[in-house]
Amino acid sequence: MDAPSFRGKRIKVKLSGTLPLLSDPGWKGGKLEGRSGLWVGLEEEGAKVVFGLHETALVPGQYIVPTAPSLAGEKVVVLRGPHYGKQFSTVSCGPLHCTVRKPGTKGMKNAISILTSDLAIFC
Repeated sequence: MDAPSFRGKRIKVKLSGTLPLLSDPGWKGGKLEGRSGLWVGLEEEGAKVVFGLHETALVPGQYIVPTAPSLAGEKVVVLRGPHYGKQFSTVSCGPLHCTVRKPGTKGMKNAISILTSDLAIFC
């Protein structure tokens, strides 16, 4: 999510894989495991994630999981593939594919199917 097309976008993410395992103390001791927030950009130390009005953290990229869409009408951005970085609105979503169309368009004529795992919700 470091491409110029992601600048200014707030992408919904969840933190995962931060828990301590055996001799690994985990990232921040796992205190932020499962927390949801908004990815707002990259800095030298990691991804900047906002969790609330007054809570922000710089998180290593390996712990960030973008939130995939599940409902019609959600604004999404494409993370991989030929439509990388483009914005769409969901028409319908399933576990494998979402039908999306460009914002402001109507009708199924303008709709395309994209893998759900290649999409992330943004605000």
